[in-house]
Amino acid sequence: MLWLKGYEPSFLKKDALAGLTVAAVLIPQSMAYAILAGLPPVYGLYAAVSAPIIGALWGSLRQLATGPIAIMSLLVLTTLSPMAEPGSPEFIELAFLLALLVGEIQGGLPIPQMHTFDIGVISSLIGPATVIALVSFAETYSVGKAISSETKQKLDVDQEFIGQGLANLMGSFFQSYPVSGSFSRTAINFASGAKTGIACAISSLTVIVSLLFLTPIFTYIPKTPLKYLLLDLQAITILFKQLDHVYCKNQCPYALFNECPEVKSKQLPDGDYGIDDNC
Repeated sequence: MLWLKGYEPSFLKKDALAGLTVAAVLIPQSMAYAILAGLPPVYGLYAAVSAPIIGALWGSLRQLATGPIAIMSLLVLTTLSPMAEPGSPEFIELAFLLALLVGEIQGGLPIPQMHTFDIGVISSLIGPATVIALVSFAETYSVGKAISSETKQKLDVDQEFIGQGLANLMGSFFQSYPVSGSFSRTAINFASGAKTGIACAISSLTVIVSLLFLTPIFTYIPKTPLKYLLLDLQAITILFKQLDHVYCKNQCPYALFNECPEVKSKQLPDGDYGIDDNC
C-alpha cells in the first residue's frame, strides 16, 4: 500500500479507465473460469470481487491484477472431483476450504461466512493445497517479473506472496475459490494506462455493481458462449506458441517486449505469456 502515499489526483482518470477496461474482460472471463473449475459461474464473479482489491492493496506491483485464472481452475476441478460432484454444494464448500488453505500457506454480493469441516477432509487437502499454493506463487512471480521489467518497479517477491496469500485467505470467507495473478489482465491493466492499484479496486467495484444490478441478466447467459470463450483463449495460446518460435529464430524483430532479443515471450501456466531470460 506504499503507492497510496504518493497518489496524485491526475492518476485517477487513468486508473478508472484501466479498471473499467479490465472489468470488461474480468466479468466474462471469471464466469468462464468458474465453469472450468466445476463451479456455478457466479462463484467466478465472487472471486473477482475480493481478489483484485486485496492483491493490489497488499502486493508490491501497481498493475498486477489478481483473480481467477485457468490453471488454478483446472487444479480445483482435478483436486475436488474425486471428493464431490462438481457443482454440488459439497464441491462448492470444498473449493472455499481449498482457498482458505492456500491462503494460510502464505445474485447479490457474497455473504461472509465461517467454514466448518471435518479434520479428515482438511488433512486430505493439505497436499493439494500446497501444490496449488506453489503454482499460484510461481504464476504471480512470472507475471510480476514481466510487468516489473516494463515499468521498472522493484518486484518485492515476499510482499507479492503475502498479497496472494491474503487474497485467497480473505476471499475464502467471501465465497471465493483459489486465485492468482493473471498475466492477460495485468497486461491489459498496464496497456490501459493504470498507474496504481486503484485500477484493480475499480475493477472490483465494477464487479460489485454488476452483481447488485445485472444479476438477472447474467442468469440468462447460456453457458455455451462462456465455454467458447475458453476455447478462444486456447486458440490464442496456440498462436503465441507459434509466434514464440518465429521471434526467437529471427532475434525477435517484432518484439513483444522492448528488451528482445535478450528476452522473449514465454507461455505461463494460465495460458498467458511472460518473460523468458534465455531467449
